Amino acid sequence: MCGSASAHVCSFRTHAPAPRSYVKQVEANVRASLASPAAAVAVAEAGLKEASRLFEFVREGAPTMSLAAAMDTHTAPVFEAVTIKGGGAKKGKSDLEIP
Repeated sequence: MCGSASAHVCSFRTHAPAPRSYVKQVEANVRASLASPAAAVAVAEAGLKEASRLFEFVREGAPTMSLAAAMDTHTAPVFEAVTIKGGGAKKGKSDLEIP
């Protein structure tokens, strides 16, 4: 599993250009999603489809493939749920605000 002590090592990367303003992109997605429940589902589905098309899945010892192919290929149950509880004080501003 990614990020665990297991033998699997994986990462994601994309060759798509980075958006000029991430906050503007998020704002546009939020505004479109607020139009209706159906719009929210359509925005989410479009985002997942684009991520599946653009992202590459890389695992040590396996060929590089699209995220969509990886979801079809790597089907062994390697994920687990965990809860992480922090106790430290927040450092700096951590809220994302959409004007």
